[in-house]
Order: sequence, then structure tokens, then C-alpha cells
Amino acid sequence: MQRRANVEAESTDLILLEALAAGLRVWEIDTTHRSPSETAHAVDQLLRRRPPPSFGEVDWLADPRVTDYLLRRTR
Repeated sequence: MQRRANVEAESTDLILLEALAAGLRVWEIDTTHRSPSETAHAVDQLLRRRPPPSFGEVDWLADPRVTDYLLRRTR
């Protein structure tokens, strides 16, 4: 159930909205086709450069795998 809750929260931007409501700076990184080391490098670069916040580019609901997963009945 925890996996499903995480998918729902990420796909509906719940985490993003909570962070923005708390006044936090947010940098969204699409890690879909990145290895763990590539992801770590991207995070490291963001933390070093501290560019303006960037979010809203990742659309999880546009991915058919996500919508298929969310529409499946829970057992």
C-alpha cells in the first residue's frame, strides 16, 4: 500500500504542492531514464549552482504506465 500511496502522491504533485505551501525552494528532476549515479550527479550540480527553483515540467500522469497502475484495483 505504501508504494501505491507514493505513486499517487508523486503523480498528483502532492509533495510539490506541500513543499511550495511551506515556502521551500523546489528543483524537480526527472529521473525516469537516469541511473542512480546520473541522478546523484544532477542533484550535486543543483546544490552547487543553486539556480532559480524549477518545477512543473514532469507530468507523471502523461505516462501510460502510471495511469494504468493508478487505475488498477487494489487487492
